[in-house]
Amino acid sequence: MSQNKTPVEHRILEAIGRGIWRLFGGGRGRSGVGGGNGLDLDQNRQKWGEIEEMMKLGGPARYKQAVIEADKLLDVTLKEKGFSGEKMADRLRSAQKSMLKEAYNAAWQAHKIRNQIVHESSAEIMDYHAKEAVENYKKALNNLGGL
Repeated sequence: MSQNKTPVEHRILEAIGRGIWRLFGGGRGRSGVGGGNGLDLDQNRQKWGEIEEMMKLGGPARYKQAVIEADKLLDVTLKEKGFSGEKMADRLRSAQKSMLKEAYNAAWQAHKIRNQIVHESSAEIMDYHAKEAVENYKKALNNLGGL
């Protein structure tokens, strides 16, 4: 199979992969991908709706909170999928082989923005950075079957 796939081909392959994971992962809102079996898709989707609502409402504080909450949701998903590590970054590294390269890199880019928000007291986040980070989290969560 060619490594030079178009974005449309990537999305099709991601959708097929998610469907296969859900088919063999227990269905009805739960999935066993990655060794864990406690993933509650309904709860993840509800939380994601709250994140999207924060983004719609806008403003620097809500943007920051949306990025932080999206990061937490990815971390919970990684834990529930059974990826090991003491910290979120460790769990993300352990998930690398289970993720498409594009989704894995997107997760790291988003996590870096989250770290800026949390660790730099004067960090300001522009709306487009927050939107990009949230979309990157969504890409990673979709790839893991977490949404």
